[in-house]
Amino acid sequence: MGKTAYFPFGRPVTGGVFSAVAGLALLGLTCAMPRPAEAQTPPPRQLQAPLQIQAQRQAQLQTPPASATSRPPAAPAETLAEAIRALSDGTVQVSVALSELGIARPINLSGTDSRRSLFLPVPSGIPIKDAVVTLDARYLRGDGGRTTVVAYVDGTAQWASAPSDPEGVISTPMSISGRPRNSGFVELSVAWASMVAEQVCFDDRSIGNVLELQPTTRLTYSYDRNAVLDLTTAWTALPARTRVLMAPGVLSQQSFDASWRIGTVLERGGKRVVFTVLPSVGSEVDLTGLTLPPPLRAIPAFAALQGGGRHVIKDAAELGALLMVAGHGPVVADVVVSDAALRTALSAAMDALRVQMAAAGPEPLAAFEAWRAQNFTAERDVTGRNLNIAMLGGRSVIAVDAAAAGPASGVLSDTWRRTLQVPAVKVDTAVARAPGDSRAIPLSRLGGVSASFDVLVRGDWSATFDIGKAVTAGGLPSRLDLDLAAAPSAASSQPVASVFLNDYLLGARSLGGNGGAERLSVDVPYYALAPVNVLRVSFQRQPMGDRCRETPQPFPVAVLPSSRLVSDNTATTTDFVGVLARLSGPLDVIVPAAYLQAPLDGLPRMVSVMVAAGVSPEQGKLTVAPASGAVKPGANFVSFDAAVDGAARKVRVEGDRLILVGEGDRTLLDLTGLDRVAVIQAMASGERVGLDYRSLGGGAGDATFQLGTGDVAVVAGNGTVAQINTQSAAEVVAQRPWDYVLMAWNERATWGPIAVGVAIVLFFALLLAARAMRRRNRTGGH
Repeated sequence: MGKTAYFPFGRPVTGGVFSAVAGLALLGLTCAMPRPAEAQTPPPRQLQAPLQIQAQRQAQLQTPPASATSRPPAAPAETLAEAIRALSDGTVQVSVALSELGIARPINLSGTDSRRSLFLPVPSGIPIKDAVVTLDARYLRGDGGRTTVVAYVDGTAQWASAPSDPEGVISTPMSISGRPRNSGFVELSVAWASMVAEQVCFDDRSIGNVLELQPTTRLTYSYDRNAVLDLTTAWTALPARTRVLMAPGVLSQQSFDASWRIGTVLERGGKRVVFTVLPSVGSEVDLTGLTLPPPLRAIPAFAALQGGGRHVIKDAAELGALLMVAGHGPVVADVVVSDAALRTALSAAMDALRVQMAAAGPEPLAAFEAWRAQNFTAERDVTGRNLNIAMLGGRSVIAVDAAAAGPASGVLSDTWRRTLQVPAVKVDTAVARAPGDSRAIPLSRLGGVSASFDVLVRGDWSATFDIGKAVTAGGLPSRLDLDLAAAPSAASSQPVASVFLNDYLLGARSLGGNGGAERLSVDVPYYALAPVNVLRVSFQRQPMGDRCRETPQPFPVAVLPSSRLVSDNTATTTDFVGVLARLSGPLDVIVPAAYLQAPLDGLPRMVSVMVAAGVSPEQGKLTVAPASGAVKPGANFVSFDAAVDGAARKVRVEGDRLILVGEGDRTLLDLTGLDRVAVIQAMASGERVGLDYRSLGGGAGDATFQLGTGDVAVVAGNGTVAQINTQSAAEVVAQRPWDYVLMAWNERATWGPIAVGVAIVLFFALLLAARAMRRRNRTGGH
C-alpha cells in the first residue's frame, strides 16, 4: 500500500515524511483468465456525484467561492450608516488549490493499491463553515480489469467509484465537517486500486491503469475572523500567498531590515510572500471587480472609485475609502510591517475620509467612528507590544513593529510560534536556532519523525534538512547512527534496510526481523552533502511465504528516536556546502542603497537567497553599502549587488555582461546581452566566507531555487539553470581523491582536468605501443 504525505509549501519544507510504497503491491498473484472482448472505446466521461452533492456543486458553479480577500454578499443596506456598519461583517471566505501549495503537476497513482495523502491548510482551533473539498482527477484504464477510487477526508471515507470506461474525468465536491482542527490541516487521502485478473497465482502488476490527481483539487470554506484571538491561530489563517504591507516611498533602513526578516520567516514557514507598499496620492490602482454598496456612493471618495478599471488616487480621502474596503479592493494585506511612516499615512487617509463623513451628517459620522475604532487598529502604536493582531479595513493582520523585527522573526519561527497563545506580546529576545557544543544531533531536530509504519514490499522513511541545521560546533556531518527495528513476517528472507543521502547509497544491511533495535552506522562522505539534504531509509522485504496460498500482509518497521547524526568534520571549503555550513551564526547582510529605494525589487531577491541558504533571519545584521567603495564584513556574510572588500571574485558582472573566471584567472565564460538572471557565488574575504548575489538586467526576482555542490550558480525565473564548480583538481584531490572522482561525476564542470589527464595517459600508451610495434617489425625484417 503506497502512502505519501504532501504538505503545503512554496519551497521544500523541512520535515519527516514516511511512505510505505508497494511497488509490487499484493503482487496480484492471480491465474490468467481470458478477457472479455472490449467494446468500442467511448469518449471520456465525467463521473457523476450523488444527487445531493450535485445540487451543491451546481450552486457553487452559479456563485463561485471568493478568495480569502473578499466577503460574501450581504443584504443590501438602505442608509449610509447601515452600509458602514455592514463593512464590519467578519466572514472571510477562502479557496485554496493544490497549485497554490506548490503542487504544480498531477500526482500519479498506479499499481494494485496506491494511496496519497494531501494536507490542506485551515485556521487551527476555530470552526469553519460551508467547507467543501473538490477532488479533480483523470483516469486511464489501458489494462482494463477492475479499478476503484476512494476519497477520504480526515480518515473517513467520503466518496467512492468504480470507473469502467477506458478513460475519464472525475470532479466531485465533498461536504466536510466544520469542526475545529487543532492540527491546522484538512487531510484529503485518495486510494486507487487496480485488479487486472481474477484468480490467484498470477502476477497482477499493470502500467496502463493510472489515476492522476489534478492541481486544481481544492478546499473552499469560510470562517469568522472574530474567532482569531491569538497569534498562533492568526499565523495558521494566513493564506498560501501572504501579502506583506510596507510604508510608501523609500523605506527606512529599520523597516527594510524588518521586511526581509519577516519575509524570510514566512517563506521558511511554507508561505509564498508577496511584498506590497501602501498606495499614496498619485498612485495608480486597479479597481476591476470592486463593487460598492449604493449608499456609500454618497461620499465623494467612494463615488470616485465606482468606475472600475485603472484609477489614479487623487486625494487622501480616496485612499481612506480604499482602506475601508480592504480585502476586496486593491489594498490587501495579511502582515503589516508597522513603522511611524505607515501609521501616519494610514491615519492621514482616515482623517481625510472622516471630513467627508462628517459632511454627510451625524449618523454616518458616528457609524464611521465606531467602525474605525473596531476595524482599523493598524494605525495605532501599541505601546509595549511589538507583535500583535491588528485590524486593517475589517481584516485581521499580524502587525510587526519594525523596531523589533529581529526578535519577532525568531519568535515566529517553528521553534517558538506555538507559544503565542495571546493576541499581543512584547518580544525582547527569541533565538530560533541555539548553538550547541554536542557533536551528535538527534534526527528529530532535523525534521525526522520517529514512527512505526507498515511495509508490504517496500517502505521509505525520509527527513529533509538544511545543512545549517546539521552543523554543530562548526562540524559538518560525518556519520549516521540509525537505530532500526523490524517485526518478523511470514517470509523466510530477512528485511533489508538501505540508507540514502541525496540519492547516494551510503550503506545497507539485513535486519534480524525480530522486533528488536538494531544499529546501522554509515559514514557521510563530503560529496553526498548538499545545501538542502534528503535522508531516506528504505525498507524492503518479501511479501509472503507461499504466495499462492497466503494473503499478503504488511508488517511494521520503525526508525527509532535514538537515531542521530554525528558532525565532526570541520567545514573548510569555499563551495556552497562549506560556506552555508558556516552561515548558521552571526551574519552580515550587505545591500546597496538602491534596494531601500525600490524595495519591491530588492526584497524578493533577498528572501529567495536567504531561504535557499537556510540562514536564521534573527542572526542577520543589515549593512547598507556606500555608493562607492567596498564593505569589509565583520562576520560571515551574504551580499547583494554590493562590493565586498578583499573578496576573490570568480564572477564579474558589467551591466548585461557576465564573465566567469576559473582557476588561474582563466576565463571560462564571457557573455553579453543577458537579462532577468542572477549569479550567486561562494567566496571568501579574509577569514570570512559568504555568498555574493549579482543581478543581470532585471535579476531573477523571487525565483525559487536550491544551491548545489558547486561554487557558482546561475539563477533565472524558473530556478537554477546552471551550477559550476570552478575549483581546481589539485585543491579537491587534496581533500579525498575518491571523493573528487565522485564529485566530478556529479559536477560536469570539473571533468576538464580529468579529461586532460586521461588524454595524456592514452597518448603515452599509444606512443609506447607504436614504438614496440616498430621494434618488432625491425626484428622480423632481420
